[in-house]
Amino acid sequence: MNAVIFNFIEAMKRIKRIHHRSKGFSLVEVMMAVFVLSIGIVAVTSMQVTSLRQGDNARRSTLDAVNAGICLEQILAMPYNHALLSDTDSAFRPSNPDHGPYSIEDYGGTIEWEICDNFPSSNIKRITVTIRRSTQKGFMHTVSYEYLKAKGYRQ
Repeated sequence: MNAVIFNFIEAMKRIKRIHHRSKGFSLVEVMMAVFVLSIGIVAVTSMQVTSLRQGDNARRSTLDAVNAGICLEQILAMPYNHALLSDTDSAFRPSNPDHGPYSIEDYGGTIEWEICDNFPSSNIKRITVTIRRSTQKGFMHTVSYEYLKAKGYRQ
């Protein structure tokens, strides 16, 4: 029995000596920690870049909508028989607009509008304002507003 207790005490002393010698981390442990940390930093950086890009796209889309709204308000303020409210092709073809495309300064987009006389009934004009802009990836971004202008309204 004394031999078992003696062996146990000797084993505990050996474990204590080994434990005292291993202070700190090994090089492999440090390298693994740095590797995991670097993957996290790369992921956060990637998310930040994507967030900035999406924020810029949202800003540009808002500018498209605001520019189209401003143009529509200016068109609606014109008299019913104004030359810029004429239906030059006697049909409604947004792909071939009556007026435009006109370049928007300092913006990189174009604006155009299509007029259709007597739609849906006589003395009413259907007005479609469209803004087109190429995105950074080469896609076409389009914003369109439609409005009906009655003769005798806002003149």
